[in-house]
Amino acid sequence: MAIFRVTDTQGYDVTLDDERWDHILEGHPEIAGLLDLLEETIRDPNLVKRDPQRRAIHYYYRSSERTVLGRENILMSAVVERLEANKVGRVMTAHLVRKPRRDGEVVWFRPQPT
Repeated sequence: MAIFRVTDTQGYDVTLDDERWDHILEGHPEIAGLLDLLEETIRDPNLVKRDPQRRAIHYYYRSSERTVLGRENILMSAVVERLEANKVGRVMTAHLVRKPRRDGEVVWFRPQPT
């Protein structure tokens, strides 16, 4: 069953289902109170990168603008498998990170206001 379904900035309909949400909470219990941030990360990311080896895997990043686990301005990272043919995606996992991965192709970027 879908917990949420949102359209990302590139027109992909991305779903988080309860099986994947349980997986996320099992491995990353700190995400439990951040479902709203996870959804917003997919709807309105700061950055989206494509995995260099697994081309269907995309990493969505958004600044949390929160202090989480004693660290300021941690990024939410959502790992989404996207199917190009029908413009759909599925959240595979999510976690908090200090900075985006170094590798991968930038496929979408929102410049910060100056």
